[in-house]
Amino acid sequence: MREHLLGYLLGALDEDEHVEVSQRLEQDPQLRKQLERLESRLESLGPPDDFEQPPVGLAERTCHFVASQKVELPALPREAPPGNSMGRWNWSIADVSVAAAVFAAAALLFFPAILNSQYQSELAFCQNNLRQLAQALSHYTDTSEGYFPPVSTEGNRGVAGIYGPTLVNNGMLAEPGVLVCPSSELARQGRFEVPTFKEIDGLSGEPLRRAQERMGGSYGYNLGYLEDGRYRVPRHVGRSNFAIMADAPSEFLLGNRISSNHGGRGQNVLFDDWHIEHVSDCKSRDCGDAFYVNRQGVVAAGLDSNDAVIGRSGDSPLLRTLQYGQ
Repeated sequence: MREHLLGYLLGALDEDEHVEVSQRLEQDPQLRKQLERLESRLESLGPPDDFEQPPVGLAERTCHFVASQKVELPALPREAPPGNSMGRWNWSIADVSVAAAVFAAAALLFFPAILNSQYQSELAFCQNNLRQLAQALSHYTDTSEGYFPPVSTEGNRGVAGIYGPTLVNNGMLAEPGVLVCPSSELARQGRFEVPTFKEIDGLSGEPLRRAQERMGGSYGYNLGYLEDGRYRVPRHVGRSNFAIMADAPSEFLLGNRISSNHGGRGQNVLFDDWHIEHVSDCKSRDCGDAFYVNRQGVVAAGLDSNDAVIGRSGDSPLLRTLQYGQ
């Protein structure tokens, strides 16, 4: 069971294994301590500041290039002169071709392993960011009768990303960099800063739009829901299938809006019971709730208290509902 703990933390287990590990953790205090130690070690991991993402297809192009090269060697005697049998290599063109093929095969194994290691490191670092955000949200709900930071339905603060300035300006998130996933495009755009409420309220036009699209960082936030025609703020009640935050959905990968933060391979999701999962699709594992759109397939507030919708930083709870007449 211990060998599954890392996969459990990274969300890399299949559903049956995930459930089995969860059950064992509830029953085995020693196993929980091992998980906590492993988790604390992962928290110290993070991508290097100067890391540059390799171009897509670099390993494959390199291997094709190596395999296609013709090596010209001078003619060599088939037998080395006496007394110097170790001084020369009698390589034929066929030998060089075989060596190149072996090198190419090794490269095809080696380069993907390096990239996958980087991917797993960034995935774990991103999950650690969400754990810190979960702590900040927990502090907030403790002081607001259980309600999460509200998203206004109008004005300059009427977008999902307002959760970031709310946590920072209330002193519940000391490091704004936690709002940036290390594998997101935003992480490569330099220093990230969260605007104050005063700065947000004083903006208009294009500067306001840019601020709204950035202030939530690389993560999306719950857009709330409608009840009897009125907009409501979600409340923390410990639901394991109700998404509160996640890697921000892509505005380019249409349809299921899967996040581009991790190369389109899935997204980390923070749920109402504070647990974090890495899921390959855009639905809650327990109830099939599509958490990037509401039950009408619209990027807007949920249709009831169990319809979780995670919006990008600049998404409004009601704007797109009005736009599509729903």
